[in-house]
Amino acid sequence: MKRVARSLGLIPAAVAGALLAGAGCGKLIKGGPIGLGVGGSSGGAPGGGAGLALSGRGDAARAAELYKKFTYRDVTASDATTLFSSAGIAGNYNPKKDLKNPDPTWIPGWDALELTDEAQTALLQAAINRTWTAQAHDDYRRHRAAWKAIDGALRPKLDQALAEGGYYERATALAALYGEVRARAEAERVYYAASTPLGAVGLENDVVRAMVQIHRDAHLEFLVDEYLAKAGVDLRKFLGAGRPFAADDVERDLFTAYVQQHGSRFDTPALPALRDYGRGFAAVAWPTSDERDRAIAQARTKLVTDNAAALAVIDARAPNLFTGGTGDAAEPALRLIDGKTSTAVGSYTPVVVDKVTRKDGGAVVELESKYEQSFPYDCKTTDQWDAHGERVKQCKYKHVATRQQLTVTFGALPAGVELQRGDVVTLYADLVAKKESKDKVTYQLTGRALASVVRDGEPIATYW
Repeated sequence: MKRVARSLGLIPAAVAGALLAGAGCGKLIKGGPIGLGVGGSSGGAPGGGAGLALSGRGDAARAAELYKKFTYRDVTASDATTLFSSAGIAGNYNPKKDLKNPDPTWIPGWDALELTDEAQTALLQAAINRTWTAQAHDDYRRHRAAWKAIDGALRPKLDQALAEGGYYERATALAALYGEVRARAEAERVYYAASTPLGAVGLENDVVRAMVQIHRDAHLEFLVDEYLAKAGVDLRKFLGAGRPFAADDVERDLFTAYVQQHGSRFDTPALPALRDYGRGFAAVAWPTSDERDRAIAQARTKLVTDNAAALAVIDARAPNLFTGGTGDAAEPALRLIDGKTSTAVGSYTPVVVDKVTRKDGGAVVELESKYEQSFPYDCKTTDQWDAHGERVKQCKYKHVATRQQLTVTFGALPAGVELQRGDVVTLYADLVAKKESKDKVTYQLTGRALASVVRDGEPIATYW
């Protein structure tokens, strides 16, 4: 196992931050409880200094034996002196007095120690760091093995999803696959949220990239956010975290650095830290070093930056064809066709299918809606008063309906959906041409995507 020693005189950044963070689960408190009682919350065997079977005679022999047997699961107090005493060693015994460096790898600053408290702290914190790091690295191997198994089982499904016939089929297959990847990772306890350095990685990231790509290919990037949200994906978080797995040594140290502060999903707790005295912390090596932390952070940042281009999409607004005004600058022709809208003086009826003509694998669909307005005339004042103190008027009304005729050309329709006359539809399309006359407005459009289809009052297809 590769050990990375920290420069003497530096407390590890992860531990220092935790020490200042205050109380709470997984937090480390300088001079206070560290969250692990007798037996620990890590699932280890009941421990504590008093529970260790030390056979050596004399404080020196017992201190040397204590270092070999003490683990991160045996922490029952926040200061080393209490732990020494509970192991049957005099609380005022200075291990530096009689012992040579018991582990130069994990206590590189042994020779600089002088005081009893700092020497005891260094000896036990080094034992904690050594055993905790071994467990964290075991957790990492289990973590990566699980992800490799998930990748081997489910990546073929990614290839299959991308080979589906059209956009709708691919979108459906990819959404199902993302759910399967996440469920499998949750079951194996290797899923981490995209807001952490361990999340949005590997196959999970590749599926999200594919989700974005099919929208780009179909010129439906403006729908990506809504589509991904329904699948449980926050694109902004993947833009800031999505990446492939790094080289194994980098990935291991990313895992270790994160688990050092937060614990792993395999029940390994955050790294316990005793109360520091003098040069106690500065004398020991830690699971990662400040220099290594910077290097792995830079490596991860590069992977995330390189990956972000595949997730970038055009952010465009789709105004309603009837009431939305001009198009978005990013997509000037894009419109939402939805008749359930109104103006200050009238309202539109739902958009209904009038005729469907199949053509070249797609279809030309003729749609209708009406813009209905009512104009008062021949109004007479009555003797009645309204709630505002005004005389009530009785009027006759002239009802005017302006036909809205839309011809939409689709390159493809969803498999299994056969539009019929009378279906109520909502869709996205590009406005090609618009012509107005006294009692009719005609539109020529190129369809981008169906959003929903309702037949006889029942939805038969809903995509957005």
